[in-house]
Amino acid sequence: MSSAAPPTILTLKQELIAEQVRLLSQPLAPSRAWRAGNNASAQAAGDNGGSAAGATIPERAVEAAMVRVNHRLHQHVNRVYASAATRHVAEQLEQLYLMEREKAIEMHPEGNELQAMGISSSTDFADAKTISALPGNWPLEKDGETHPVEVKRFAELTESLKELSLQREALLLRVRRLRALRDGLVSFQPNTDDADDDNAAAAHVQKHLVTKNGELEQELERTRILMARVGSRVARLIQKESQNKASTVGSNDEDSLFEDREDSVPVALEEDARRKVTDLLDLF
Repeated sequence: MSSAAPPTILTLKQELIAEQVRLLSQPLAPSRAWRAGNNASAQAAGDNGGSAAGATIPERAVEAAMVRVNHRLHQHVNRVYASAATRHVAEQLEQLYLMEREKAIEMHPEGNELQAMGISSSTDFADAKTISALPGNWPLEKDGETHPVEVKRFAELTESLKELSLQREALLLRVRRLRALRDGLVSFQPNTDDADDDNAAAAHVQKHLVTKNGELEQELERTRILMARVGSRVARLIQKESQNKASTVGSNDEDSLFEDREDSVPVALEEDARRKVTDLLDLF
């Protein structure tokens, strides 16, 4: 199962800036508290005969002012936060990160050895390929003397991580197999709202397909029993013919090859036939 490539620093910073620009581009509106105070002042002015009319702002004037302010805000956002400008800022942030990384490598040369093995701060340790490529032991031998506990812990975590990665891969394979099986059975689903209606579901299955307790299962069971009977008769005829070649084969006292006698069928053969039919149906 292929995983998407991890996002770069440039992509992450562009997304962050775009989100901030979106927040700054939201239209402005008076707060509820201000509107409540303005309405209260207007009501008080009405009760006092218009003496406090200068303390209130008409709603129409407020709406007109908000339209002009939001228009100016929209123009400002288009000029200042253009896509080219935001990308330029994101590129500058990326360059700062890379410069800091180079300085850290110069101060800690052992980081080059880890990067050569694919271990860095940007490594995606959830990827199956990365997990399988991890070394079993900490690659820097000098750290084994100064930090023995951490080195031992690294080995334990690496082993556990590889086991969990294998289990995850097995589960993903099973999920894909089950989904493919589910998609293949969509056409056999009943069109009724009752999901427990087995008869409605069976009506959508063709007669020649193998289903639990279906016609083909019953026919297979009868065929197995018939084969067991025929095999038993043939074996008995051959045995009697070898014992007495002079006797007449097929006389009145001889068992017919296709005589319908339930007691002549070996129990083991009949049970084996039933088991084979059951095993066949369990595969579906």
